[in-house]
Amino acid sequence: MQVEKFTLDNGLTVLLLPLPHATSTAVELAVRAGSIQESNKIAGLAHFLEHMAFKGTKKWPSARELSEAMDRVGALYNAYTGKENTAYWLKTAPEFVDVSLEVLSQMWLHALIKKEELEIERGVILEEYNMYLDQPRDHVDDLFEQHIFGDNNLGRSIIGKVESIKSITLNDFMGFREKWYKPNNMVLVVAGKIKSKRELTKKVKKLFGKARGQAPQLPLVKPKAWGKQLEWKAQKTQQSHFVLGVPTVGYSDEEKFPLKVLSVVLGGSMSSRLWREIRERRGLAYYVACYQQSYPNGGYLAVKSGVNNDQIKKAMDLSVKELLKVTKDLTVEEVEIAKQVIRGRLLISFEDSYKLADLLSSHWLFTRKAIDPLKIIEKYERITKKDIDKMTEKYLSEENIVASVIGPKKGQAVVLK
Repeated sequence: MQVEKFTLDNGLTVLLLPLPHATSTAVELAVRAGSIQESNKIAGLAHFLEHMAFKGTKKWPSARELSEAMDRVGALYNAYTGKENTAYWLKTAPEFVDVSLEVLSQMWLHALIKKEELEIERGVILEEYNMYLDQPRDHVDDLFEQHIFGDNNLGRSIIGKVESIKSITLNDFMGFREKWYKPNNMVLVVAGKIKSKRELTKKVKKLFGKARGQAPQLPLVKPKAWGKQLEWKAQKTQQSHFVLGVPTVGYSDEEKFPLKVLSVVLGGSMSSRLWREIRERRGLAYYVACYQQSYPNGGYLAVKSGVNNDQIKKAMDLSVKELLKVTKDLTVEEVEIAKQVIRGRLLISFEDSYKLADLLSSHWLFTRKAIDPLKIIEKYERITKKDIDKMTEKYLSEENIVASVIGPKKGQAVVLK
């Protein structure tokens, strides 16, 4: 996979990943701006702004006209907001890539943020907020990240808070866009079948080349976990959902690769330790997983599950036991199986032009480097048991573990205090 890079005169980076045998073309426009750029007063604005991009543009003045323009070419389209980036994307048959480019340029440079639409969408965002509160399996992730990163921009939920969502103004939107949505702070990626790179390049320059301005230096948010190990949100639920884990490393740190392998050994497949111990042997949970999460400014290794309210202590105790046990009895075979799991899943994901575009955009925004996706597989293939042992020794200790729980609180003595 040969990634080609060029930079427009205004500073916008463009990455091309031609895939001659693909049957689709994905285009993603991403900006290094997310919830960490917000103050408490405007918490949730980046996510709110992402919604507003679909409300109409200069060429397609209403949400209906804009969505119909994309539907007429059979596009898949969406957007997402992260803690440190926001991305807008379309995936179409190759002959409609020009439509994707024009839609994204309109969303960036000619979005119509109308006050009346803002008020309507405010209600949508508040209902999305309420939806997460009613889904403890999802909400516990936000609780855990606030717990492990602290009550700051990195720990705060991307969707924001009710009071800030209600108070965000039109001027807040304009100020945020004007400050962060600048060419030097963005990347455009085209991945999939590209019929003519020459024509594509001309189109990109025409649609995106007139943007001007420079975004300021990004804020540095240092994670700082809360003092206590256990945070429990009492809520009437049929299950108790928990996340427990340890702080690890950020996106640019090479340790994230052996930590990813370790997460698969522990809970990344049906043959993993936690799956066998908690689901197969004891029948305590429908789902249990372990994963490594990395943001540019911090990361963690975590175990997550949902269990019967009466079994929460047992499930958490077993999870902690497995985290500590792997420091003593990890095998070479487990490491090799985990590496094959990662390799296989990555290769399968590379069949999706959108997933490739998103991988390239995120990597560029966080590292300022264009990565060959196949090089990622090579990094995993070089990892040894010795590398994983270093990670377990460095990060997996009982005093490092913190946990968050959502469910009825019955005063049970859990392993963490």
